[in-house]
Amino acid sequence: EPPEDQFVTIAWDETIRKWDMDGRPVGKAERALGGQNGSNPMPYCLAVSPDGQCVAYGCNDGKMRIADLDDARTPRVMMLGHKSAVLCVKWSPDGSQVAAGGSDNTARTWKVGVLHHGPDVEMRLLQQERHRLDGHEAAVHSLAWRPGGHDPEWLATSSSDGTLRVWHAGNGRLVHKLLIPPEKPAAGAQKGRFADSSDDDSSDDEDDPRAKQAKERAKARISARSIAWSTDGRTLVSGHN
Repeated sequence: EPPEDQFVTIAWDETIRKWDMDGRPVGKAERALGGQNGSNPMPYCLAVSPDGQCVAYGCNDGKMRIADLDDARTPRVMMLGHKSAVLCVKWSPDGSQVAAGGSDNTARTWKVGVLHHGPDVEMRLLQQERHRLDGHEAAVHSLAWRPGGHDPEWLATSSSDGTLRVWHAGNGRLVHKLLIPPEKPAAGAQKGRFADSSDDDSSDDEDDPRAKQAKERAKARISARSIAWSTDGRTLVSGHN
């Protein structure tokens, strides 16, 4: 398992690199996507598995790939499903699932099993798409699994449509939708509100507050770009444009 004082990046030169916290490279760069620089899909995002053995990375061809961290040249599996670029990936805390969000306005989860049969037998990855999470009206930019061993397991997503959504990871159903108010706060933190999963911003009634808020949000071009849970899994925070 890699030291906690290291982090991993992937770049458009198709290399995966490890760094220490002072910004110095650790070991050699691993060439992803077979090493054919310039002729392969462009990588957009990366996440390291909780055991530190594998990386999942998404590309502009709509595929998510999983490879060994120390030998990323040949991906072990490709997760198919997204119709356009994969913008974010995230492993579940126990490493049994991987989630991805894309510019096709969806998020998806896959079940991943890791089997070891001894030092001389290659590790195998078994993947199965579990859920397609529909509902966002624009690209999904960020994902966050709720930590702390909560039951049920939740996955949060953020999008350019100005909403945060929380999903039940077990059945793929929407649990909460957080509407981001378009007004700028005078001072301090800005609070959104949780809406029931049946809330709908698509009303045609110009006097409907929901329709007004949707139009104001669109006019203000609010985009939820990042999302994270607190360590106890009780608070959700996000960053916007």
